[in-house]
Amino acid sequence: MTAVAFAVSEAGIPSLRRAVPAVAFDELCRRLFADLPRRDQRRTGVDYIWALLQSDGRTSMRELAALPGVNANGQSLHHFITNSSWDWSPVRRALAAQVLPALLPAVWVVQAFPAPPRTSRSVPGPGPVPPALGVWAAGRVASVPVGWSLPVPGETRSLGRALAETLLGPVRDWGLPPLPAVLDARGAAPASLIAALRAHGVPVLMRIDGEVGVRCALAGRASQSGPALPMTARSLADLARNRRRPVHWHPAGASEPRTALVWADRVRLTGREAERDLVLMSVSDSVSREPSRLWLTDLAGARTDALFRLTALLDRVAKESDRLGERFGLRAFAGRKPEAWHRHATLAAAAYALTELGRVPEARAPGRPVPPQRTGSPAAPRRPLGAPHSGRSLT
Repeated sequence: MTAVAFAVSEAGIPSLRRAVPAVAFDELCRRLFADLPRRDQRRTGVDYIWALLQSDGRTSMRELAALPGVNANGQSLHHFITNSSWDWSPVRRALAAQVLPALLPAVWVVQAFPAPPRTSRSVPGPGPVPPALGVWAAGRVASVPVGWSLPVPGETRSLGRALAETLLGPVRDWGLPPLPAVLDARGAAPASLIAALRAHGVPVLMRIDGEVGVRCALAGRASQSGPALPMTARSLADLARNRRRPVHWHPAGASEPRTALVWADRVRLTGREAERDLVLMSVSDSVSREPSRLWLTDLAGARTDALFRLTALLDRVAKESDRLGERFGLRAFAGRKPEAWHRHATLAAAAYALTELGRVPEARAPGRPVPPQRTGSPAAPRRPLGAPHSGRSLT
């Protein structure tokens, strides 16, 4: 595999370089299932992904097995997802290793997703089920999920801790590059979340509540943003409304470019004056009267326009997450056990990666992708896919 270089771009944001060709179906499957010890498991895994590529949303195992080119029967597919013992973690790690060179993601996005339905065997007790969280490798033209976390039965985790642990699992355990994390942290404590990610070298760009307490970092001299007194992030942004500047951008799927009004300045969180400077940024639609979105980042040296364009990836991944859920049945998956949901989500992510990044030799039918042509039975892998060497490069 071609090396993926990790460096800081001219805009002051960590980024990846050196792309490789698109992901091919047979090669991806060979690497995904390299750690599965049994040949029949590897065959069924390939059949399952192949079936997902041809399915359309909520489909039973029997219907998946009846699709052209699928060799497994419905019972085998059901057992493979629901009752089999294979570990999905190495499969996700292999997927990430294949996705990164083809996608060259700009950031990691942590996106909430509806968790499996609560049952008496999964999460006891009344109350809403916390959402699942997905880690997406988000590039400028496409995004692919590479990891998932589910709420643990009976455990109470703060939102900040859940966000940090969901992201740091793949980065810390798989050696993925510490790209910036873009996430919605409203309701979380920004200081502890920044500290948790910073300990592993991961910068963060987070959407925050307007009530977060900040003060201008320019405490020792006159500030154009306002007095260096403690105030809420919303109040400080309102004081700087006249200093907003237009940023032009073209949202994915939009026919016309748009203009946003953006302001940013250095701040420190109240009660943490010894910490280094952060950047508070407000983003408003040029024609909307809705309150501006507020963002906080420790990428203090990055250009404001570059930071703004990264924030748009959060909305785009939210839409792609909905598409993943509908297209590959993840939202409607009826597995009662969390293990079954994890296995289905892992293979759905692989199928989604193929639709976004895959090498498709035939033209796509309108409104429905044509899966890549299958070139034969999957070969038994000779060795497992190796781990990335470090956080600075992947080979």
